[in-house]
Amino acid sequence: MKLRYALFIYAFFLLNGNLLAQQWSAPPAVVEVAQVEKTQLALSVDIPATIISQDVAWFSAETIGKVRSLVDIGTEVKKGAVIAKIQTTTLRAQREEQKYAVDAAGARIEYLRNQVKRLQELRNQNIASESQIEETQSQLNLAISTQATAKARLTQVDIGIEASNIRAQFDGIVTEHGIQLGEWASPGQQIIRLVNLDKKELVSRVPLNTIRFAKVDDVFTINTIDQQGSAVIKAIVPFGEISDGVYEIRMNLQDGDWKVGESVTIQVPQSAAQATITVPRDAILLRSGGSSVVKINPDKSFTRISVSTGLGNAQRIEVNAIDGELNIGDSVIIRGAERLQDGQEIIIKE
Repeated sequence: MKLRYALFIYAFFLLNGNLLAQQWSAPPAVVEVAQVEKTQLALSVDIPATIISQDVAWFSAETIGKVRSLVDIGTEVKKGAVIAKIQTTTLRAQREEQKYAVDAAGARIEYLRNQVKRLQELRNQNIASESQIEETQSQLNLAISTQATAKARLTQVDIGIEASNIRAQFDGIVTEHGIQLGEWASPGQQIIRLVNLDKKELVSRVPLNTIRFAKVDDVFTINTIDQQGSAVIKAIVPFGEISDGVYEIRMNLQDGDWKVGESVTIQVPQSAAQATITVPRDAILLRSGGSSVVKINPDKSFTRISVSTGLGNAQRIEVNAIDGELNIGDSVIIRGAERLQDGQEIIIKE
């Protein structure tokens, strides 16, 4: 009796369990899709590169004197701002001296002009000789030349006084001092270093056997451990001796939050580009048994297709179907394919 009762209970739950299983199904899955495309891809190699500032310079002294002020390291300054000052006591004394020389020459010029005028009047009366006039005129010309020389020296002193205020030639941040307050500066001596952290570019040195596949306006992918971006070649320059087989490339950054001095890698092509069938990298499902993509069928059902992968770039990767068919224009799932169950309905997110 107990055995019959137990069999009855087991059959009841088995029957109702099957009915519940038939009535329940997974809810529709929301997925995002992208198309299979033909893309030009090439073999590439990672080359080290560095983010540098386009504006970086040491500002040097143009005059002799003690340094009396320096903008602190780390200070941001605007173009035209005074970032260092050199004492001008000696220059101002020289300016006074040259100013007196200009005035003295001016007074002599005025005297000699009057003398020439008087001698010319006396010559008309046959009192003064022609030689006297010529001698006085010669002295006048010499005085004019002396005054011009004094004015030029005065201008040089004024330039020196103005140059004692060392000004920033671009927006930037002070990064280094080449001299300390109170020290004696001489013309050409490095005083203060300025770097523009906002105006950046990328520089890399590329072997000749690789640079042959790059040209100006090509866009390369930039990579670090935690971010990715792109840059466009603006110049390809032979570096050092051309026989070294190394070329330098300069690139304008297109995106990414890069810092001056940051080390990155760029993907440089090693072969000519070739057309190949590709999908977005997010479409690839990696499993222990291999890689696959999920293709959307015309009736909104889906098919899992095993693929092998080949060449790639930052966004797309070459695929070759192993157990199915992929054609240009087919739609593949790039979001939501990981938990799809066979036969489950899908809703394509627009």
